[in-house]
Amino acid sequence: MKKIIGTVFGLGVALFANISAGDFPNGSYPSSLLNKALNNKLVRGNPGYGKQNQPAAHGGYLAIGGNGLHTFVDVRDPYNPRIVKQVQSPTYRAGGEQENHQISFAKYPDGNEYMVSISGVGIDIWNVTNIGSNVTHVKEVRLPGINYGDVDGAIWGVGWQGKYIYVGATNNGVYVIDVSDVRNPKDAVSPNTPTSYEAIPTRNWNNIKAGPIFPIGNLLAFGAPKDANGVVTLDISNPGRPVTLDTHNCLRNTYITWFYGKWIFCEEAVAIYDVTTNPRDIKQVGTVNTPAAEYMSFGDDHLFFGRYAAQWRRV
Repeated sequence: MKKIIGTVFGLGVALFANISAGDFPNGSYPSSLLNKALNNKLVRGNPGYGKQNQPAAHGGYLAIGGNGLHTFVDVRDPYNPRIVKQVQSPTYRAGGEQENHQISFAKYPDGNEYMVSISGVGIDIWNVTNIGSNVTHVKEVRLPGINYGDVDGAIWGVGWQGKYIYVGATNNGVYVIDVSDVRNPKDAVSPNTPTSYEAIPTRNWNNIKAGPIFPIGNLLAFGAPKDANGVVTLDISNPGRPVTLDTHNCLRNTYITWFYGKWIFCEEAVAIYDVTTNPRDIKQVGTVNTPAAEYMSFGDDHLFFGRYAAQWRRV
């Protein structure tokens, strides 16, 4: 990535780098288990753990962003995953839309590690330094225009880089939150009124709604959320004053978009866009004929594609 981005911007200084990595299973499995679930107890039989959305690996655990309820799982034994902690957003509302389509992490110089998650009215910041023993709520940030929406009036993306959290707030645009002090977040867009948050509006990038969002050095890339369309690149050399570099339509409306390697992937029929070789000129570089689906995850240069009806496909 440094070589790719450096030709255009150069990577920004990573103020909070080296997030800890734990032990994840890396054994061999019999061929009879290929494309089969090793254990499905995280999906079925745990109604108390609520709806589960996008997972992420952190600190040796699997962190699963839910619908206001977030679950941390010890997966060292993949046949017997063990739920070690569940936390609930202070603004959790049963039946209220607050899906965590994205969670993001940071490690600060004092050694503390943090996670940002999506709530029905904004974002939550958690201390996840010691997931196995304790996860604590640090700060709730309420954002204007966010009120338990599905797409409009909702957040679909959070990306934490350095001392800033970037928030993909669909029809409201992008919020940029200065978290130099995680207990006292401030608005990076309107520093003169630091606690009255102002979104950078979608009109700055052809009214493309902001979904999952990915800061990559001085580049911010994001794509549209459910039933919307488009991919956007911004220059975030000045985080509170992003400059639009390019926009590009997906082949069709998507459910979710995701970044991997140097590409943004749009769903519904998967279309792949190079957003890093030249962020001022987004290029479609491929398509994959896929069925209707929702979530995407990546590992070892494979796309794991979440189909409807609890099916999945590896691409």
